[in-house]
Amino acid sequence: MIKHASFVIIVLFWVVMNTLLWRSEFVGQNLAASVPPGVVWEKILTAPDDSSLSINFQGKKVGYVRLRPNVNEGAASGKVASENEPEGFVRRVSEYTLELDGSLVAQTITRSIRFNGEFAFGTDLAWKRFQTKTLIRPYTWQVKAAAAEKELWVQSSDGTSEWIQRFTSEDLRNPQRLATVLESPLLAAFLPQLLPVATQTNAALSLALNWTARYEWLQIGHSKVRIYRLEAKLLDRHRIVVLISRVGEILRVELPGEIKLVNDILYAT
Repeated sequence: MIKHASFVIIVLFWVVMNTLLWRSEFVGQNLAASVPPGVVWEKILTAPDDSSLSINFQGKKVGYVRLRPNVNEGAASGKVASENEPEGFVRRVSEYTLELDGSLVAQTITRSIRFNGEFAFGTDLAWKRFQTKTLIRPYTWQVKAAAAEKELWVQSSDGTSEWIQRFTSEDLRNPQRLATVLESPLLAAFLPQLLPVATQTNAALSLALNWTARYEWLQIGHSKVRIYRLEAKLLDRHRIVVLISRVGEILRVELPGEIKLVNDILYAT
């Protein structure tokens, strides 16, 4: 059961990675309302505020997720910082990180699911590492990978026993090897597609999705505000839509299966 249940965390965080991992692909477009997706990506990573979102399924609130972007500062490179420098001023960016945590209630198992993760990116927006953890007591699942090592680790536990498996980039390209280790042909078929980032170091991954970005207007209370809209199709038919404020705060995410993530500020209006 532990091995099969690992599929839950992989699917969950694949959605996050597909939403986050893109770079500018449309700089040369002449459409008046279009914007390079890479511009929106950097807005999300450098947003001044967290994004607090409610998870809704078929119109009912089932949980929440909070996204916390951080800009990490590198070494001072031998330079003496000015004493008049504002507190918290970042002199040289070394990497961007995006942390998330949340929980939801699964009615099918009548249990609460807690999850958290951290994703790190370089200043060129190339992914560096990520780690995720999901807890459904007494079960836990962890997935982590680093671009430099080009390998993926999956770990799960039921409170009494533990299962750990390391997958190299060669393993992820070998369906027979995956099927033998995971004892699940379905998971073996989906794993390379759900986490292709573990096999490459280039952030310009299609991840089976072709993202487009443009400006749009959103009604908030009695006012209209200009926002960014990201959109892609999953398997050429399931639409994914992400609405982002001009400063990078995520306002709403629409996923297949009547799943919506809605920012708390939209509930307050």
